[in-house]
Amino acid sequence: ASCEPGEARSAYGLRLANLCESKLSDDNRAYAWYLKVVEEDIRYAAAYDGLERTAGKTGHAQVVVDLYNRHIEASDEADFIREFRFRVGRMLFEYLDQSRAAQDIFEALLAEDNEDVRALGALENILDREGRFDELLEVNTRRMELAKTPEDKAETLLMRARINENQRNDK
Repeated sequence: ASCEPGEARSAYGLRLANLCESKLSDDNRAYAWYLKVVEEDIRYAAAYDGLERTAGKTGHAQVVVDLYNRHIEASDEADFIREFRFRVGRMLFEYLDQSRAAQDIFEALLAEDNEDVRALGALENILDREGRFDELLEVNTRRMELAKTPEDKAETLLMRARINENQRNDK
C-alpha cells in the first residue's frame, strides 16, 4: 500500500508524537511533533486530540486556539469550520479558563443545529462545573431526548443523577 509523501510524513510525525507522549512522558516534545503534523496538514485529524491534550499540559493551548481560528477564518467548508469551532470552545473551557467564551461558541453551534449532541455535552460540562443546576437540567433533558445509543442514554442518566445529587447537597 502506497501513500502520498505528505501523508507518510504526517503518519511518521504522529508516531513520534505518540512515542514522546506515552513512552517517554515528554509532553513538550510530543506537543512539538503534534503541532508540526497539524501545521503541515490541518486535515490530519488523527493528531488533533494529542495536540490539544499536550498543548493544555504544556501551556500552549492559546497557540492551538490561534492556529484553529486562522483555519476557521480561511475556510468556507461548513463541516470543517463547525469541527474547529467546537474544538476551540473545548480548548477555551478545558485549558484557558474561558468558560463564558466557550459557552458562547457551544450555544452558537446549537443555534445552527439544535440536535448537536457534542455541543450539548460540552455545554453540560460548563454548567456542571459552574454549579448552574437549573440550566444544566434543561440541557440534560434536551440531550436525553436526542440520545440514540444505550451508551448515550446511560451517560445522560448518570449526569442527571449527579445533577439531582448536587441540587440536594446545595439545599
